[in-house]
Amino acid sequence: MEINYLLSLLIFSPVVGMLILAFIPKDRAGVIKLIGVLATLIPLILAIFVYANFEGAQVSPSGYKMEEKVEWITIAYPSVEPESVQPLTMEYAVGVDGLSLPLVLLTAIIATLAAMASIYIKKRWKTYFLLFLLLEIGMFGVFLAQDLFLFFIFFEITLIPMFFLIGIWGFVEKEKAAVKFLIYNGVGSAVLLIAIIALAVKVGFTTFNIGMLAEFLNNPATPFNNANDPLYGDALYVSETFRYGILVAFLIAFGIKLPIFPFHSWMLKVHVQAPPAIVMIHSGILLKMVLPAQPVRQSCSYQREAQLIRFELVSVYSLTK
Repeated sequence: MEINYLLSLLIFSPVVGMLILAFIPKDRAGVIKLIGVLATLIPLILAIFVYANFEGAQVSPSGYKMEEKVEWITIAYPSVEPESVQPLTMEYAVGVDGLSLPLVLLTAIIATLAAMASIYIKKRWKTYFLLFLLLEIGMFGVFLAQDLFLFFIFFEITLIPMFFLIGIWGFVEKEKAAVKFLIYNGVGSAVLLIAIIALAVKVGFTTFNIGMLAEFLNNPATPFNNANDPLYGDALYVSETFRYGILVAFLIAFGIKLPIFPFHSWMLKVHVQAPPAIVMIHSGILLKMVLPAQPVRQSCSYQREAQLIRFELVSVYSLTK
């Protein structure tokens, strides 16, 4: 059984709780906490439904199931072909595959458990749960986004509520932990955005679709892998140096988010100072948010995997010390 726009309903279902909370007086602590917890049950039910119907869903040409695609933003820019202009299309494109499916279910489960753990929050309950539900929207969006620019937007949506949830409801040095979190992740986001734009401009893509980007960069028959293409010459050729530069940019951006050595010091502060429910969210979900963009990273690093694995092993070792 397939339902149109099921994934969009899942992503934005926390809005229902946010709208109800908006009309609840801020001093009704018990009611606010109850609604905050119940609001997380809606996406949990939808996530279970998605999981149960995944096997029977049709696979789209891009390899995703339950796919939804709508043209969102179109920007005209000069093409590599003389005197021509082609649109760069950013899509609202979401879908689920074998990698994102368990992560979506995990997000729904942990979010519900974290909401239950939030009943011990002592102040500003209404603001807390509004930010909590906004954070949940961002997390679902990250795991279901197929468009790299849409992925970036959902990625950033998670930063704003996390900053306030740490800075307002944390412990003694909560402000320092929140600022450190924002600075590190803000730098990572800037690097990620630069890498996305550089990749699009270099190869003249008309889309930010993650699957198409990975396919074009991996296919040896495309002009992106041929410096002597009969039609484009080297205009679209993506050199090893450029690939390595994009790989480094992605490594820095996602390395801060994971985090990996030497960008890991902010996480220690957050896990000590943040409320327990937010630590659950961060350690259980947010540290896995780089996975949806891995096809693009791998397309830029297929000749550098050995070096990358060694670096990641060093990072794991540094976090255990």
